Amino acid sequence: LFRSDDEKKRYASRTNELITPQDIVYPLVKIGVTNFLHLNNHHPAYQLVDQSQLSSYLMGLRKFYFDNNVLDWYSKNVFDCGDYAMGATWYAKAWHRNLKDKVAGTSIAIGTIFYRQDETGGYHAINAAILKDRSIVFFEPQLQSTINLSKSEIQSIY
Repeated sequence: LFRSDDEKKRYASRTNELITPQDIVYPLVKIGVTNFLHLNNHHPAYQLVDQSQLSSYLMGLRKFYFDNNVLDWYSKNVFDCGDYAMGATWYAKAWHRNLKDKVAGTSIAIGTIFYRQDETGGYHAINAAILKDRSIVFFEPQLQSTINLSKSEIQSIY
């Protein structure tokens, strides 16, 4: 899991703030997610998010989108939902690098998910964050706000 004993020691005192790539599946399985793609990452740990950080992140994402006219790209067929979700994941990683209380060498526990929408039957891409209590919060990157998924939508996540 950890690349060295020094790395393991560095993270040992902050385990309540971190989740390992292998442990990410547990909060997801707890809510009914069973389809997982292979996690291809080089991070020994992900820093969990608290609610105030998530709010700050979403406000920063909104500012980034407005400052760069990103929301117009969807109507011009430049971006689709997957682009917005993957872009929001990238923005989360960049935003995390500037946090004062970030754990060095970690990434942030925010990622892209795909699920089948009840309303349309089509697939849609959004983002998920793992909070410090190890609960999952979903958010729509195009609206920069949290959303609720139905049980069947949660079970369709991959």
